Amino acid sequence: MAMVTDRACGAEALAQEYSIPHRRIAYHSREQFSHDAARWLYDEQGVSFVCLFFSRLVSSEIFDRGSCYNFHPALLPAFVGMKGLERAATSTVKFFGATVHQVDETIDGGPVVGQIVSPVPASEDMTAMQRISFAQKLYLFLVLVEKLTGEEQLPHVATPGGRWHLASPGLGSERLESAFIEYVSEADIPWNP
Repeated sequence: MAMVTDRACGAEALAQEYSIPHRRIAYHSREQFSHDAARWLYDEQGVSFVCLFFSRLVSSEIFDRGSCYNFHPALLPAFVGMKGLERAATSTVKFFGATVHQVDETIDGGPVVGQIVSPVPASEDMTAMQRISFAQKLYLFLVLVEKLTGEEQLPHVATPGGRWHLASPGLGSERLESAFIEYVSEADIPWNP
């Protein structure tokens, strides 16, 4: 595991705390950033896949070198592009979600690996939606790691933490599922309406 950021953030402190190799790379253009990140991640760190958790476009320098996945804060194909969660919040949708998909030359158009959906909180509070969106992307990250490491996956729709949230595919590991629910509870994420 290795981490690249493009600015100071809390992820850098976590990388330091857990001894995860980390590099901050200034973002001047998507080609420059993608080239520098790919060289460091693939050539120097030897990673086998890349996960994107930030709001920047990348170019083929990073997604042509190996498997690359994006965690998008919306149920694709709805709300493609930047600010998917914000656009969902200001629309009339009753449900919102997150998608993990393979990155290709299109904007949020690569093959979908998994999705998770939740009801819009009754208060329509943007902070609550952001916290739930974070948990949705975390769940999809765990699903992706299971898939890429060859762990058993459930082919059916799962209900992580109860009937209010649906994920496809679901986690195969009951241990991971329990750890996720415990984290959501401890982090005081409004997971159950």
